[in-house]
Amino acid sequence: MKRTIFVLIMIMILVFAMTQTAFASETSLISKSNVEEGKTFSSSWQLTRYLYSGGANYLTFGYDTSFIHEDYAYANSDGWQHRSKVQNDRGSFKGPIKSATDGWSDIEVTHKGSTVYYYNLKVTP
Repeated sequence: MKRTIFVLIMIMILVFAMTQTAFASETSLISKSNVEEGKTFSSSWQLTRYLYSGGANYLTFGYDTSFIHEDYAYANSDGWQHRSKVQNDRGSFKGPIKSATDGWSDIEVTHKGSTVYYYNLKVTP
């Protein structure tokens, strides 16, 4: 009987955690594109942008040719739950959700396309 109750509680916790993520809302704190910044993909580059909106929000993004050609975004916010996002011709890719005090969310993906979008997303349950 105790084991059944334990299993049911664990299932309830798992369902609650999944619904919190599944119904989370995401809005852009900072969004940039390589075109907007005047950057191409002929060589490596990196930029950082800052916005104060309910806290300090940072987006470090760029293109790297060191090992593989990749697009990347690192997002941080000390005021909001947040995550990074890169959108290129391969699709849309998101980094892990981080709390306001949990540091940087990062995503690195293989490059494709001539226009790439980079985001710092605010995540609200």
